[in-house]
Amino acid sequence: MLTYAGDDGREKGQAYRMALDLDAGVARFRFRYPDEAGVWRWRKVDTTIALPECLKERLRNGELMAPTLREERRADGERFAVLDFIIEVEKEALPAWESVERVLGADWGVHSLLTATAVDETSSQVGRPF
Repeated sequence: MLTYAGDDGREKGQAYRMALDLDAGVARFRFRYPDEAGVWRWRKVDTTIALPECLKERLRNGELMAPTLREERRADGERFAVLDFIIEVEKEALPAWESVERVLGADWGVHSLLTATAVDETSSQVGRPF
């Protein structure tokens, strides 16, 4: 358990420190961990994660906000770390309403259940709902 906020920024980072190298296409991390005596230490070796092309493009054109490092657990019990990059980018211009062929409708009638359905210009459902 961390006794401090793990999302305090990549430069100050108390839980981890991160450096982005867009030319090399990687993110480098250095994590803290408790040793056998419970003393928190910084790893001496960086963890390197390759960045996908779409992320590199967004990082070049947007502003990186605080990334989130979280744990995911699969149904079979497998656990792994996920790094979510939040990037502020310019909002895309919307197409002219006349050129829109389909819209997405959503219903969140039950707190834990969201239903989405695509509808065409004649109000006919396109595909099955999700």
